[in-house]
Amino acid sequence: MQIQIESTNILTFFGGVPVRLWNGVTADGTPCKVFIHRLAVGNDQDSTAFDRELSEQFPPSENRHVPLSRILSPTEEKL
Repeated sequence: MQIQIESTNILTFFGGVPVRLWNGVTADGTPCKVFIHRLAVGNDQDSTAFDRELSEQFPPSENRHVPLSRILSPTEEKL
């Protein structure tokens, strides 16, 4: 499966872990939500561009957390 994702400024908790919500779309065009706890670039890779783009996103902040119930519908929460 391939998914193209785009970061949002929405932070929440999923399974007790702080995560950032990303909006995604699968290769066949199905929209989805992606919850990411951490991102990393391999030690053997040049991470200059990655670090620059990541720093342009909103940094994690306790006052930006959104309840998971406002992001997912009741049927999606069972996933």
